[in-house]
Amino acid sequence: MKHILVVDDDPDTLALVADILHMLDYAIETARNGAEAMDRLARGRPDVVLLDLTMPVMDGWAFLQACRADPRYADIPVVVMSGAPAAAEAVRRFGVQRIAKPFDIVPLLATVQETAGQ
Repeated sequence: MKHILVVDDDPDTLALVADILHMLDYAIETARNGAEAMDRLARGRPDVVLLDLTMPVMDGWAFLQACRADPRYADIPVVVMSGAPAAAEAVRRFGVQRIAKPFDIVPLLATVQETAGQ
């Protein structure tokens, strides 16, 4: 079973994505910001991180910088979920994938499956 970490400060988005992935037999963990996500990484390495960029406490940009700077987490695949024009910069700078918000669930699932190596 593939392990997915979903990181988003919007409780509706977080619940929707987590519920759908859980129904498809993924092991799901959630975090409401980058700091919580870093704590989750310390407890277990996910196969994929789905990441919002705009969050309080520690945003997605800071999370990506922290992950890529730590050799334990540097190679974890990340899919940025963001409608912000600056998200294209995250793709270029950090080598992540991107799903634009608002997103359709089918392309999101296809991206997760591809990224998780299924």
